Amino acid sequence: MSDESIGELTNKINAELKLVGEWFKANKLSVNLGKTNFILFCSKRKGANISIDSNISVNIDNQCISRVIC
Repeated sequence: MSDESIGELTNKINAELKLVGEWFKANKLSVNLGKTNFILFCSKRKGANISIDSNISVNIDNQCISRVIC
């Protein structure tokens, strides 16, 4: 997903993950959160808006997904 606003991006991702979580439950599946991470990619020009320390909360089934930074 993409968005110019990190707050709006977080909202979009969490809304989509809510639907994904419901689909997993309906199909009797689960996500291994120990193996699940997310990463942010941005252009160098726009990257100044997102710091490494940005507080971004991405969740599925009310459980936080870890962020990885490279």
